Amino acid sequence: WFYTLTEGICNSEGLIEQLDLRWNNLNGRVPRELLLLSSSLVSLRLQGNSLTGSIPTFIRELTNLQRLNLSENLLTGTVSSELGSLSALT
Repeated sequence: WFYTLTEGICNSEGLIEQLDLRWNNLNGRVPRELLLLSSSLVSLRLQGNSLTGSIPTFIRELTNLQRLNLSENLLTGTVSSELGSLSALT
């Protein structure tokens, strides 16, 4: 059961690499605690919630990130040019 649950979510070291919280009625700001996953996170999907505030610049510290989706939230402001440092984003 554990293997099935983590397959495709965690890497071979058991660290979370895919966080998919689409359409979960989340609200508030994008939490800074995501940085706890900075060494492993490659996919972050938060679309379809009610997240507010601006797109946080700390996301640039998720250096392994390949996929990021923050669409369909209540985010304001512009996309920081600092996110351009995420060279793995596709």
